[in-house]
Amino acid sequence: MNVAGYISLLVILSLLIGYLFGSIMFADVASMILKRNVRELGSKNPGTTNSFRVFPKKVAIAIGFFEIIKSVIPFSIILLIYKYGLQPELTKLDPSVINKTYYLTYLAPLAAIFGHMYPVYFKFNGGKAVATTAGFVFVVSPW
Repeated sequence: MNVAGYISLLVILSLLIGYLFGSIMFADVASMILKRNVRELGSKNPGTTNSFRVFPKKVAIAIGFFEIIKSVIPFSIILLIYKYGLQPELTKLDPSVINKTYYLTYLAPLAAIFGHMYPVYFKFNGGKAVATTAGFVFVVSPW
């Protein structure tokens, strides 16, 4: 495979994995478990802020934590694929492309943000992605 093929593979995997992880709405999962529909109570938004209004505090904190890490997990997966799968192959083909392609791993958390706002599992009706964006900010600049 050539350089363009590896880069295309990285982009497709980043977008797909990020979007599918981002589409998991943890407030809706908690709604199904606790039998309190977050989409019918409070602001009717399936996000972290409304979870604090609708659910007990410990449940809402857990939802917030999972909303934050749902952009961190796809980034970590893609980073591992990049570092141990694609980077050695790209180095063999064209070493100058390594510094340019690393930033493509940021597509995964961006896709997770988009997946939170427009989740495929919930008819493209999602939240505002504030906590998921916070996870992305942590990924980009952890300190």
